[in-house]
Amino acid sequence: MNIDKLKKRISNKGFKVKVRLRKISDGTYSIILDYHYYNNGKEFRERKALGFYLSNTQKSYLEDKNKIEEALIIRNSYEELVRKKKRNIYNESKPIYLYEWVKSFMDKQTIRNSMKVWRNSIRHLKIYQPKDMLLKDVSKQFCEGFAQYLKECEAINQNTGHTYFTRFKIAINRAYEDEIIPRNFANKITIKKTEGRREYLTIEEIRLISNMPYVNEDVKRAFLFMCFTGLRLSDILALKFSDIIKENSHHYIAFDDIKTNEFNKIPMHTNAIDIYNYEKENHNSVYVFDLPCESTIRYHIKNMVIKADINKHITPHCGRHTFATLSINNDIDIFTLSKFLGHNDVKVTQIYAKLIDKKKDEAIDKIPVI
Repeated sequence: MNIDKLKKRISNKGFKVKVRLRKISDGTYSIILDYHYYNNGKEFRERKALGFYLSNTQKSYLEDKNKIEEALIIRNSYEELVRKKKRNIYNESKPIYLYEWVKSFMDKQTIRNSMKVWRNSIRHLKIYQPKDMLLKDVSKQFCEGFAQYLKECEAINQNTGHTYFTRFKIAINRAYEDEIIPRNFANKITIKKTEGRREYLTIEEIRLISNMPYVNEDVKRAFLFMCFTGLRLSDILALKFSDIIKENSHHYIAFDDIKTNEFNKIPMHTNAIDIYNYEKENHNSVYVFDLPCESTIRYHIKNMVIKADINKHITPHCGRHTFATLSINNDIDIFTLSKFLGHNDVKVTQIYAKLIDKKKDEAIDKIPVI
C-alpha cells in the first residue's frame, strides 16, 4: 500500500519532534507533530496537526510524498525550539549567560569546601574572560584557551588548575546534555594531575611542636588532634562533643564526613583523647575546639612550624598526611587506614605508602643474603 511507502520516507531517529500519521475515519491520514515540552518545571506532551492530509491513493502518491517532505521541513523549525525549551532551561526572552550558568552549579553545593572550589573556578573564569558571554557562544577554542590559562597561571599549581577545569567541564557537559550547545567542547580537553609532594611531620617533629609554648594554644591542640585522628580541617571545625562516644572502654569519633557526606567511626589514639578531655574541661561549648577563622588557623600552623625550626611547608591538611604516615610506619595496614581516613578506594590510601622510605628500607632488608 502507498501508506507503507510514505511512512518509510519519515525518519524520526535523533529528533525530539516526531512526525506522525494519524488515520482518519474516511481512510485518509492527517500529518501531526508529536513532541514533549517543559513549562515551569513540568513536562507536557503536545500533538500539533499541520493541516496536511494524505489521500493515500495511487494517483495522489506524488502529492502525498511532497506533503511529507514539507512536514519534515516544518518539523526542523519546531525541533530547534523544543530542544531549547528542554527541562525549562531556556527562555527566548532571557538568554543564558556563561557566568550565570556556572554559578548555578555553585549554588547547588551544600558543602562549604565544594562551594569554595566552584567560587574559585568562577573567579578564574572571569579573569580569563572578563566580559560575560552567552553560553551558546562557548566554543572549543574558548575551552582550550581557558585550560591553557589555568596551566600557565602562576597563582595556582597544576593540580589546582585540574580541579578548577574539572568543575568548568561539569557545567559545559550539562549544557551539552541540555542541548544548549551543539557539542561538548570541553570533553577531550584535560589538565593532567601531577603526583605532588605531600608534606608530613615525623613523630619527633610533632613532639617539638607539642612541647613548644605557642601564642595560640587552641590552634596548636586542634592541629595535634588532626595529626592523631586524620580528620580534615572542615571536620575539626564542625566536630561536636556529642560526636565523641565511648564503647567498651574505647573512645570513638562518630561523625558525618564533611567532604564525602558519609558516616565514619574511627577509634581515638590516647593523645587525641587527652586533647579531647582538656577541651571538655576548659570551655563550655557544643563544639570541641574554640577556633578562629580558617585563614587565621593556616597562619598559626605555618608560624608554629617556623618557630619549631622545621623546614617544611605545613598546612592544616598535612595533619591528615601525618596521621597516615604515622599509621603506616607503625604497621597499620592499608585497608584499615583507608577506613580511618574514609577513603572509598584503597588506591587513594596507597599514595601514602609511597612516602615512607623507612618501610622501603625495612622491606629490602627482609630479602635474604646469599
